[in-house]
Amino acid sequence: MITRGEGYLYSASGKGKYFAPPQFVKRTLVNRYFIKKKINPNHIYVLTDKRNFNYIPNVGSLITCVDENEVVDNLTFSVCKSIVEKYLTTQAFGWYYQQLLKLGFALSRYAKDEYLVWDSDTVPLSELNFKDEEGHDLVLVKKERHVPYFNTIDGLFHAPKKAPYSFISEHMLFNVS
Repeated sequence: MITRGEGYLYSASGKGKYFAPPQFVKRTLVNRYFIKKKINPNHIYVLTDKRNFNYIPNVGSLITCVDENEVVDNLTFSVCKSIVEKYLTTQAFGWYYQQLLKLGFALSRYAKDEYLVWDSDTVPLSELNFKDEEGHDLVLVKKERHVPYFNTIDGLFHAPKKAPYSFISEHMLFNVS
């Protein structure tokens, strides 16, 4: 997770099709360079399976690796998988787990006032602002329509899609309070 003020959460769960090696390491190195240059965070938190820690070079004053199973009490991949299997008709356990980790980071000892979640497969190529001139958060709207996402939102909150755009994004700013 990233915030200019507090830190950066880099979501990189090892629960997908690959666990770590070449693709994960290359993406981490490329993203770290561009994130430092284009976003200039005070700190970067990498949430991932602890088995990936050895693949992340130069962890130190700017980067902290956090075991994804220790971000939120009693939230593990297996717990998330059992809940998704019980209530939903999808196999996207890792995606749901990542979403809960991103939200749950606010409850962790690492979160301060606000943090920016940045997906691990997105590279910032230009300088980015996440607040307008008055200090209001900027939200990215897109034309993406991922049907399972909207079905889940409707199922959980009884809120069918109403806007001609979506808020599906590769990053989002969270306020802890």
